[in-house]
This record gives sequence, structure tokens and C-alpha cells, in this order.
Amino acid sequence: MVVQFVNPLSKVKTSFKFSNLWDDKDDFLGLVVNTRQLPIDGNPMYRFTKRLGLLKSKLKSLHHQHTSHITSYVIEAKTRWTAI
Repeated sequence: MVVQFVNPLSKVKTSFKFSNLWDDKDDFLGLVVNTRQLPIDGNPMYRFTKRLGLLKSKLKSLHHQHTSHITSYVIEAKTRWTAI
């Protein structure tokens, strides 16, 4: 799913890409809830885009934390597979 929004300060379209792998992680729902509960002042659209931007950076961090070095995970899984 790609949600595009316009940053009111820069007028540059940026996209929010959601990966279905994230919702399998234990800390995903807590991350979304915590981001949604942050107190942000402004009109509803500004609050939505600000929260979406904050969530995007947190999800990118979660993604790098769980999927970095994916090649080594594949090699390790292949080794275990052949050993079995």
C-alpha cells in the first residue's frame, strides 16, 4: 500500500510504503499505538501527516533492525536446510 501526502512546508510529494512483514513483528502494534497517541497540535490533516511521518521513520528503523543482513540469513537457512 502506498499513501502519498504533501508536506505543507516543502510541497514535495513523499510516499509512505507499508510492508506486510511489519505487522508480524511483536512491537509493530505498540509502535503504531504510541505514535498515534502522541500529542500534536494543529489541524486534523497536519496531525495526520505529522504522525504518518513519525511512524514512517520508526517503521524504517524497525525494518532495518529486523531485515538487515538478509543475505546472511538466507545463507544460514540454506545451510540448515541442507543439513536436515
